Amino acid sequence: MQILAIPRRKINIVKGEIFTAIKTFLKGEAIQGRSIELFEKKFADYIGVKYAFALSSGRVAFRIILKVLDLPAGSEVMIPAYTDESVPWTIIQESLKPVFLDVRREDGNIDIKEIERNINKNTRVIIATHIFGNICDIEEILKICDKYNIVVIEDCAHAPGVTLGCKKLGSFGRLSYFSFSSTKHFNAYGGGCLLTNDGILAGKIKVFLSSCKIVSLGYLKKELVLTWIKALVSLRAIFTFIVCPALSICSIFTKGDILITVYNKIFKKEHNKKLDIKRLSNLQAKIALMKLRTLEQENKKRQDNVVVLKNNLISEILDLEMKPREGSNYYFYILKVRDKNILSHKLLWRGIDIGKFLMRNVAALCKDKKSYPVTEWLYDHSLQIPIYSSLNKKDMLRIAKALNKCFIIIDK
Repeated sequence: MQILAIPRRKINIVKGEIFTAIKTFLKGEAIQGRSIELFEKKFADYIGVKYAFALSSGRVAFRIILKVLDLPAGSEVMIPAYTDESVPWTIIQESLKPVFLDVRREDGNIDIKEIERNINKNTRVIIATHIFGNICDIEEILKICDKYNIVVIEDCAHAPGVTLGCKKLGSFGRLSYFSFSSTKHFNAYGGGCLLTNDGILAGKIKVFLSSCKIVSLGYLKKELVLTWIKALVSLRAIFTFIVCPALSICSIFTKGDILITVYNKIFKKEHNKKLDIKRLSNLQAKIALMKLRTLEQENKKRQDNVVVLKNNLISEILDLEMKPREGSNYYFYILKVRDKNILSHKLLWRGIDIGKFLMRNVAALCKDKKSYPVTEWLYDHSLQIPIYSSLNKKDMLRIAKALNKCFIIIDK
């Protein structure tokens, strides 16, 4: 019998990472160093573009993109209504107008039919988000945007290493950006990257970044400590005997997600304060290079875990899964259930932690009063099932068995 609980996420720390971080600090090479330029070159080569710029976060990368495009104030930027709140906030911060598009129930990506319905003379940009690592209809989006002379920016925050045909995501749009925050499986104690094949835009970015500083030593130390705390909390033994019992007790009194509440109030609030444009540090670049070497293996293990899970789920549950296009890296494996609170509560008492609140209806956060029915439905009904790479076949069989049993109980 397995007694160790399964957290919804595991902070991905690779072999030798902590030693490398400490050694780099002690040698005085945490801020400046050759690893920054090396990572930019290797990541650009890996994605298949000419230029890459390593920055302090994905949000900063997105902000720089909007700046170098030199869009008139009030220009409209189309985004999915089902995404992270930082996307519309950044658009508004740059004096632009986010225009929200509803998404598809199948995979959470932009409903292609919504694009032409909302295009007007002020439309300048569309954010092609690959939500949860699920490939959006990037080919169709490019065709529409070529027709109307609209810039396509790929949001690849969830999709490092995903391939469509013979090209990596991040190489389709005019520009793209990635996030390396600590909760992502490609993480570097924060950080992000901006990529493009456009030489003119790359020149503008270089000029802009020439006056930008690298993240401070104090900021870097804080990121390391916060990441290691999150990694410690997600260790199976600590999660089992401390975190899981606390979550189980909280679940009796509230339908909310206490982990998300704590994360938003402590960690995300801290990140949202840091709006200054900074570049990636040498230490972060070193860690990013380590993660780049293991990325293909990481994605393959996640995909393999999903196969094991799906092969052992009853058909009634498989009917509820989000169905991405082939090639997803499964940043999340999503089930769309009738009552996520009941199912997540029952699974938690069996030692399996499930994420309940993934993306939000960001249109509502921005006081947009239009209806986005699929976005609202996905927020109310989606569950994040653990499938990360450190879980083994026995873990996946345990999750499948618990899902099958809890679903049958609820269905009765």
